[in-house]
Amino acid sequence: MSRVALALVLVALLSGGCALFRRDGALADADARAARGDYQVALAAYDSYLKENPDDARAKAVRTLMAELIAARAELAALRDRRDGDVARLRQELSARQAEITRLRADLEALKRTDLQMERPRR
Repeated sequence: MSRVALALVLVALLSGGCALFRRDGALADADARAARGDYQVALAAYDSYLKENPDDARAKAVRTLMAELIAARAELAALRDRRDGDVARLRQELSARQAEITRLRADLEALKRTDLQMERPRR
């Protein structure tokens, strides 16, 4: 997750108007889209910009971080889905175990009653 945080900080700094970099319209558009959280469109905008400016190291770095951010977000979504599925499955298993416990307690009580009934005639 530290890469995701780094990517967000870098995108925020670079899209916030950092004066160290010359920015043309396409790059500014890509940065603005990234700052708004429109990562897929921003990635496409960086790709488009880099076709025209293949030597722009800053754009390459941000594009790489953007791709990693998108991949990390997709992985996170997949892990959440998996977790949700696991939780649902475990809840079902718990419910089944609780029903089994209830049934076993009833059986135990029935056995206790039977045992008591069998013990009474002996006395």
